[in-house]
Amino acid sequence: MRASARRYLPGTLVSVACLVALFWIVDVGALRRIGEQFDPVYAGVFVALCFAIQLIAAERWRRLLGRQIHYRDALAATVLGFGGNMVLPARGGDLARVYYSARLGPMALHKPLSRLVLEKVLDLLAAFLFGGAGLLWLARSSPEDDRLETAAWPVLAAAVLLPVLIASGSRLLGQRLQDRVPRFARPVVAQLEEGLVDFREASRTTALGVPAVLTGATWLLIYPICFWAAGRMVGVDLGFAELQVLMLAATVGYAIPAAPSAIGTLHASLLSAFALMGRHHDEGISYAIALHSGFFIVFLVAAAALFPLLSGRGAMFRENAET
Repeated sequence: MRASARRYLPGTLVSVACLVALFWIVDVGALRRIGEQFDPVYAGVFVALCFAIQLIAAERWRRLLGRQIHYRDALAATVLGFGGNMVLPARGGDLARVYYSARLGPMALHKPLSRLVLEKVLDLLAAFLFGGAGLLWLARSSPEDDRLETAAWPVLAAAVLLPVLIASGSRLLGQRLQDRVPRFARPVVAQLEEGLVDFREASRTTALGVPAVLTGATWLLIYPICFWAAGRMVGVDLGFAELQVLMLAATVGYAIPAAPSAIGTLHASLLSAFALMGRHHDEGISYAIALHSGFFIVFLVAAAALFPLLSGRGAMFRENAET
């Protein structure tokens, strides 16, 4: 077995195990009802919101990079990244976004890489904060079920502790990195240290304000409507607090190492959230399939069809691809 195949095997096995477990407990007849309840109007709303997510994400990415690339190029890199995440393992689309942004700047590779980490921290904070608040709201609405409140407090605690842990961890890693690696690897480690320094500096600047506002707007407005439309596509109606919990579950599903586009892990995570909220598992699997399929189709088609049109530097991109 080739080394590349061995590298992808664990994630593939996780996805297969999740899918087997899901189809073991779910009535397969519920899958037929997806087509029966499909509403094209809400599908159109979902597609429009997916494009809105990419437009906002591109502006946030440009701001995180200190406006060193044009918005058109940030959008091209973002569309490429979203589409790449649907087909590449280990969120490989994000790494492609980092690489192309570095070439477009031009800038040292450690800068977009550190800003990618900062972007993920912002998303995790939003997911934990709003998801925990959603769990707490549902717990207050259903006082007889203490599982929701039990789950809410660790999630909210994670939202508070995450910035502290990342800040202290990056500082400690930067202090000890050079002493713990062989001499031949120190040039690479030096780049990593520069990235850690850049990450700490960027997280303390006022330039983080606009990306933080865009993150909040996305998680409080754009994502909820998009997730709501995905449910209405297959006849699943959801409240705002439930949507926040599902967005947290989707974040966890995408974070688990698995096959490309988080197939299996995303479905299992969403189904677990439905169970926690007391919703029927047939609704959960219908919703998970609709959301995953919608993201997969829209982001992949957008990357394939729009990326050459959005890039103002197509020749350079083709040259890099050949290299």
